[in-house]
Amino acid sequence: MSRRVSAQEAQMQFGQLIDRAVRERERFVVDRDGEPAVVILSVQDYLENTSNAPAWLRDSWADARKNGTDKLTMEEIDAEIAAHRLERGDSGDVLADDQRVDVMGAFISLD
Repeated sequence: MSRRVSAQEAQMQFGQLIDRAVRERERFVVDRDGEPAVVILSVQDYLENTSNAPAWLRDSWADARKNGTDKLTMEEIDAEIAAHRLERGDSGDVLADDQRVDVMGAFISLD
């Protein structure tokens, strides 16, 4: 379901709208001068409803749901990566938040 918000409201509460779109799967229609101008929705919602996600990504999502890893926090993911690298003897750094993108549980490096 979509909720209409003014451009001014969207500007003032942009971070909250993004959080609600991602966490609650809400959609927002942003009006400019009383007319619909843009839609705010999560990447997950976009891929599931307007675009065909590639097979590798759909498989990754299914595996994550099956294994329960789709519920991990960023801190838990970073800890898993660090533990795996320690086991391998790899001292590589964990990516910073601005170097990765979460696309429904599949993290993509921006490098």
